[in-house]
Amino acid sequence: RDRLLARMEKNPSLFAVDSDYKETCPQLRVAIDRSRASDMGVAVADIGRTLETMMGSRRVTTFIDGGEEYDVIVQAQESDRRSPTDLTNLYVRGRGGQLIPLSNLVTLTELAEPGTLNRFNRMRAITLSAGLAPGYTLGEALEWMKKTFRGRGVAAGLQRLDYKGESREYQVAGGAVAFTFAMALLIVFLVLAAQFESFIHPLVIMLTVPLAVLGALLGLWLWGSSLNLFSQIGIVMLVGLAAKNGILIVEFANQLRDNGREIRDAILEAMRRCVCARS
Repeated sequence: RDRLLARMEKNPSLFAVDSDYKETCPQLRVAIDRSRASDMGVAVADIGRTLETMMGSRRVTTFIDGGEEYDVIVQAQESDRRSPTDLTNLYVRGRGGQLIPLSNLVTLTELAEPGTLNRFNRMRAITLSAGLAPGYTLGEALEWMKKTFRGRGVAAGLQRLDYKGESREYQVAGGAVAFTFAMALLIVFLVLAAQFESFIHPLVIMLTVPLAVLGALLGLWLWGSSLNLFSQIGIVMLVGLAAKNGILIVEFANQLRDNGREIRDAILEAMRRCVCARS
């Protein structure tokens, strides 16, 4: 988190960089001296059980009174668990039943931790967020994050990068559009093949689709626009128009060829008719 935040703050196209991991909750970390505990014959489980019982609480049994069952909770009095120095009053039994002060076996460290540890996709997760400067697209920001995360000195070990919110929707939508577009082309090809009773004519019609998409992408690049949801809808409409014109041209050309016209003349005449019909 710290390394990524430092890199993000240096990116002029990002602002209001923040994370949901806030070390605002004071805590005490208990470190057990395992070597000393082993020498004195004290089990780690006994130390943990003592801390749980006295400093926290533990349900040990139940009892029944008046037909109602009640839990029996063991806990030290509040006056005996107010400060870390109260550990000096706790003892555990070692080898031979000897009572050993718990303060001789553990070390306390004061630190700050978050109140809750968030999870995402069944893993502990820290969410980083930032605003985008004008002209800086979400796709560019996500690509920059991928390169930065995989860069030297940032990610190490088992860290993973994932997305949520608008970033996740952008990733899912991009993959879904590509799959939907491919399936749509396949379905249109099969429908045209059934209509023309040929695989050649639909192939000629579908050849207009890559040219139309290439022209749309070239226009977006010349105007400096991004491939967003609105441009994708426009490309789909453009593909429909190109396919419709291809169907008309092929149909007119086939009719002219049936009337005895040459292939070249039939194609040129079909194109003129298509242009006149559109105007």
